[in-house]
This record gives sequence, C-alpha cells and structure tokens, in this order.
Amino acid sequence: MKRWSIRLGMMLFIFVWLIAFSFPLFAIILANDDEIAIGPELGSHIRLFLVRSAKQKGIGLERVWRLSGHSDCFQGRVNYLLWEGSEPGQAVGFCVCYDPETGYRVDQSVCTDRLAP
Repeated sequence: MKRWSIRLGMMLFIFVWLIAFSFPLFAIILANDDEIAIGPELGSHIRLFLVRSAKQKGIGLERVWRLSGHSDCFQGRVNYLLWEGSEPGQAVGFCVCYDPETGYRVDQSVCTDRLAP
C-alpha cells in the first residue's frame, strides 16, 4: 500500500513539474506568434492571443463551439486578462453563422434568426 502511494505521488509530482516547465515554452510561442490556436479557424476552437494596443496590454482567451442543431452556426466567448488598462465589459459573447455554399460569414441578424426555436 505504501509503495503504491509513493508511486502515485511521484507521478503527480512529475505531471505538475512538466506543466510548470512547459509554461516558458508557451510564453515564447505566444510572444513570437501573437496567438496559440487549437482547432480550425472556421469551426470549434480555442485561441489564446496577445492584446497590444496603446491603451491596453494583456491576453485574451477566445472559445468557440458549434451550436447544437445548427451545422453552420457557432457561439463564442472572449475573456480578457489585462495588466495595463481596464474597461468594463471585458467578457464578450458572440454568435457567428457561415453560408454553407460560400463559407463567408453572414450578418448577425441571420445568425439570431437561426437561433430562434
């Protein structure tokens, strides 16, 4: 029993150690490319990006997921963590629909019409 708990503790320690030491790698990639994206741009994805403007500096996290029952509509949310500058309404939700034939975005009113039950 004691040997099993020691092995579990060591595996947990190694996992936490790998997470902690991968942080500088992610920071370098983010600083070099200005974003890290997982998933296709026109589909469900997660994107971490840098905010660099004259008044604000920080990072943003965008999460986009497909709406159930709507193959061409996506809902998303963007949250910001700013260390310089601050404004209200930093968490933003949105909805985007794409035309299935052309792949171009359609206006917001079409998106909300498709979300109506």
